[in-house]
Amino acid sequence: MRLRTLGRHRGKAPARLRAELDRADCTLIGLATEVDALRAERNQLERQLDQAGIDLSGALDDLRAAKQLVRHLEALVHLRDQQIDDLTRKVDIDVKAEHVIAATQPTPPAAAPVAARRRQGGVMTVRLVTCIVLDCTLCGTRLEGDDRVLHFDTEEEATAYATESGWTSLGGGRIACTRSDPAHDDARDALRVPAA
Repeated sequence: MRLRTLGRHRGKAPARLRAELDRADCTLIGLATEVDALRAERNQLERQLDQAGIDLSGALDDLRAAKQLVRHLEALVHLRDQQIDDLTRKVDIDVKAEHVIAATQPTPPAAAPVAARRRQGGVMTVRLVTCIVLDCTLCGTRLEGDDRVLHFDTEEEATAYATESGWTSLGGGRIACTRSDPAHDDARDALRVPAA
């Protein structure tokens, strides 16, 4: 009787232990498969996160470039508006000048020749003299020297004098004075930005 009792208390039978071991192996294989699937999913999420970071970086670069383009275009619009105002002002001045010149011209008597009127002091010598004055394209400031407006015979002379005085030639007959504000600074910076 003692033998039977001892046999019963020895533990589980080998077949039962093998079955439990097989179940444990299956569970372990299942867990390893889940771990591999989770690793693959984590790797996929990391790749997506990396791609999102790259996309965000590219979007930020695009946004910076777009903002710079908008600033440049706003400066050009401002410049165009000032050019329109300047041309309107010049047309107004020219029209007024023509009226003033016409009003100051004497109307000679039809019968008296010019030489006779000159001898009598009746001819007023008025003639139209054309010269170049230089205005800042951006703000309309006139180029002056020694507290007087400077007059030039050619646009090249005017531009050369202005650039020697610190003004900036913007090209296309446009020029910016030495004023420092966003419109002037952007126009000068646009000269330094290479075309894309």
